[in-house]
Amino acid sequence: MVQVTYINPETGRDTQNILGFYAQMLRSGQTLKLPVRSPAMVFHVIEGAVIVGIDEHKFSLAEADTCCAPGFSSVTLHNASSGAPAFIFIATRRRCTRSSACSRAVADFHFSGGMVSQLTYMFAPPPEYSLPVRGTRKRLAVNRLFFVGRNYHAHAVEMGRPVDKTVEAPFYFTKSSSTLVESGGTIPIRRRRTTINTRWSSS
Repeated sequence: MVQVTYINPETGRDTQNILGFYAQMLRSGQTLKLPVRSPAMVFHVIEGAVIVGIDEHKFSLAEADTCCAPGFSSVTLHNASSGAPAFIFIATRRRCTRSSACSRAVADFHFSGGMVSQLTYMFAPPPEYSLPVRGTRKRLAVNRLFFVGRNYHAHAVEMGRPVDKTVEAPFYFTKSSSTLVESGGTIPIRRRRTTINTRWSSS
């Protein structure tokens, strides 16, 4: 397998902070199964004929054709030619998968000076956070969490604020996706010795 990463030639870094761009070569008749990832992926055929398998669907792409695979899909790339290589442009979000590998240094490849060399990150990229979609085997990537506060009577009373809707309105706040815990999971609570009264809530 030959894959190169597009980089900024002036800095040697990624062309963008969020998106990653790659050129993938498939040898004649080669089939490549991609790892399942939460971000969507866009495939554009630069040269050749490629069959893109997305879950149970197959799409035959010719030169200049483009298709998109949603996140957490099973994706395969197959070179339909038995005598010529195929070249594909791939765009996707540059983040690691939702596996434990996110806690370790992540290796990638980049193209420089005509050679493919290994690139390692000084700090591991943040992990992907996601939730299962009921009734399917897919998961939904979670990037932002939005909440509404003081939106029901008991909560307003607890906060000691008026509950007259003509006077007080709900307020909105966000939390980091790193605070996400699946149903049935464990919520760690760190207590300090200097803490006298600990209060917590979950949404």
